[in-house]
Amino acid sequence: MKTKNVLAIMTASVMMCGLWGCGSGTSDTSATELSVEAVIDASESDADNTGNADKTDAADSADSEVTEGAATETSVDLSSMTDDAFAYNGKKVSILDDVATILAALGEPEQKNSGAGDMNYYDYGTHTDTVDEGILFVTYTDNGKESAAQIDFNIQGPETAKGISVGDSKDDVIASYGEPKEDSGKPILTYEYDGFELGFVINENDKVSNVNYISKAYKESGK
Repeated sequence: MKTKNVLAIMTASVMMCGLWGCGSGTSDTSATELSVEAVIDASESDADNTGNADKTDAADSADSEVTEGAATETSVDLSSMTDDAFAYNGKKVSILDDVATILAALGEPEQKNSGAGDMNYYDYGTHTDTVDEGILFVTYTDNGKESAAQIDFNIQGPETAKGISVGDSKDDVIASYGEPKEDSGKPILTYEYDGFELGFVINENDKVSNVNYISKAYKESGK
């Protein structure tokens, strides 16, 4: 598997590029807004039809309330999250959590692969000749314990604690997180925290193409 070789030989910053590509493989798209419009024909004066229309409106209203209620139940309050976490499918995923907690939040992976150095790769992605995207959760084993090494995603949907998603601009990232820790000359904005680093790969259009969380304990382990 391509990701195994890349992760084994590259540094944390370069690893992001190797896993999913530094922007070239991700199209420059913005978040798609979906809307549903209900069109009511008010020209009908027949009493039966009016009654049916009223029933339909009531049913639509009830369905809308159910949908909104479901969205509320599964949504994540970003303001309650810290920078080690991102929101995905209504759940919080944190690089500082234990492996079992992260897997419970991400769900069943499309595939799992093992590599050198007791590395495990939980792949939540789509990989074809034309599509290479998803979420990759990487773990390592140290002193017999499997721990989180990094989480990388290059799909729209996951959202950082400060509201940044794939497709947002470089300026959006800097406005939310401030200036990165250093200018490495690479298309990566890196922010350092206690216990982890957060990186944003910027493509040629100055948009976020990848988001990466990496454990400092993993980096310091020499794995």
